[in-house]
Amino acid sequence: MTKAIIGLLALGAIGIAATPASAAKMGCSGADLQKVNGMMPMMAEGPNKMTMYKEMAATQTAMSKGDMKGCAMHLNMAAKAGMAK
Repeated sequence: MTKAIIGLLALGAIGIAATPASAAKMGCSGADLQKVNGMMPMMAEGPNKMTMYKEMAATQTAMSKGDMKGCAMHLNMAAKAGMAK
């Protein structure tokens, strides 16, 4: 079990290191993820909050697959849902 976790972490580190600089400019960094995650508890319950949760789940999935472009796309969609009134 721990070998599998260590292996996944190593693959993630390799994927992040191999990501082109242009993908990093799209905004899928830890600071951006924290910023959008920080919006969620303050939001009123409703369709925008649900959309935000779905987009954040898609962001995490894309990030785990090493798809930084997809991660940034879903993160931006989650941020838009968080800012909508």
